[in-house]
Amino acid sequence: MDISVIIPTLNRPRLLADCLDSVLTQALDGDRFEVIVVDNGCDEETAAVAKMAMASTRCTVIYVAEPRPGLHHCRHTGADAASSPLLVFADDDIIATPNWLSGIIDGFSRPNVAIVGGNSLPHFDEEPPDWFHRLWKNMQWGRVLGWYSLIDFTGDVQQIPARCVWGCNFSIRKEVLLQVGGFHPDGMPEHLARYRGDGETAVSTMVDELGLLTIHHPDATVRHRISSSRLTFKYLRHRSYLQGISDCFTILRRSQGDLGPVRKHFRRLLLIDRIKRPFHLCDDPVNEALSLGYADGIRFYLDEARNDRSLVRWAVKESFWEKRA
Repeated sequence: MDISVIIPTLNRPRLLADCLDSVLTQALDGDRFEVIVVDNGCDEETAAVAKMAMASTRCTVIYVAEPRPGLHHCRHTGADAASSPLLVFADDDIIATPNWLSGIIDGFSRPNVAIVGGNSLPHFDEEPPDWFHRLWKNMQWGRVLGWYSLIDFTGDVQQIPARCVWGCNFSIRKEVLLQVGGFHPDGMPEHLARYRGDGETAVSTMVDELGLLTIHHPDATVRHRISSSRLTFKYLRHRSYLQGISDCFTILRRSQGDLGPVRKHFRRLLLIDRIKRPFHLCDDPVNEALSLGYADGIRFYLDEARNDRSLVRWAVKESFWEKRA
């Protein structure tokens, strides 16, 4: 077995079915990879989709129920179940291109490569509004749109920073993932938002610090579904709110549990906002949604951490890779 594809999912059986169809029809021979569906909703319909996939292919398909809430638990449970040295983490709303896995394997054939990524291109339910296109940010390798986990790099196989590989299309050597201690919390349900962390970002940071290589492979491309409900200012504000929480977690860990740098980050944000407003630089509804949501997220996290110091202790613990009982 060359490679293991891990697909965490939560109550989205129709999206999962389309995702599995694209993965199980890869150009790569089915004997060379396995697919592990990790169900965070423990849902009968999701289990049925996985069982249908098992019956329709000669590829190995494994279904695992993971009742502990959080994307990080699903990722770690999938990694524990994997039998190959190469792990591919994919969201349940991606559609893999036919040479996706072949490109990933080719990327890992180069020496000292720890992470392989590829493009994540938009797959819209409907035509996006004009403001959506303004969110793209240019980089030396191409362009990215972080609010929707989109990457559109040009050129051939090339070395990139690990921070340019995102969780919907994230491949890593299992030994490296173990070495860095696994993922941080991510994808928490709303009532547990205070426990949200920075997901794969910490993994990427440590891979760069270790001097290991990250490769972008043009064949390792997926299409990332963007529903009409996500093409709204309401979505942007909520997405930015979650990012504010994640960034607080990152700052808190970096300061080893000192809330001072988090407060400083919040004060700096408020100062920038005060400077912008007299010049009407916040009149754009897109920027307004992102700014307000981000500030809400920081404010929420600070309040939670001040009122419950156990949250601070939890945020700075060494590892979140906890074996299932």
